[in-house]
Amino acid sequence: LVPLRDRPGSQMSGGQQQMLAVARGIASRPHVMLLDEPTEGLAPVIVAELARDVVACCRDYGIGLLLAEQSIWFARQCTDHVLIVDTGRIAFSGNWQDFDDNPDKIRKHLAF
Repeated sequence: LVPLRDRPGSQMSGGQQQMLAVARGIASRPHVMLLDEPTEGLAPVIVAELARDVVACCRDYGIGLLLAEQSIWFARQCTDHVLIVDTGRIAFSGNWQDFDDNPDKIRKHLAF
């Protein structure tokens, strides 16, 4: 984002705006951070950088993370616990090993 610091928001791409929104959230050093689809519109190389940065910030500053995300890869990088919500109810709760051990239950609620 440093090369874009003088660029007005209206001249940033959707992906750049998304990165800025996440960075602003991290900069406020909250106790808990909610990220809703943070990878939407980002190039794959940026998604990998974002995952690394989110994990580092949460670890270094003691920030809890609540993540709503379609990218299983990104979610695996950033979280320890999985919740699948289906029509307002928790359909699955567990760690990533539990997730991997229940493919039939997972397929019922997620499209792969």
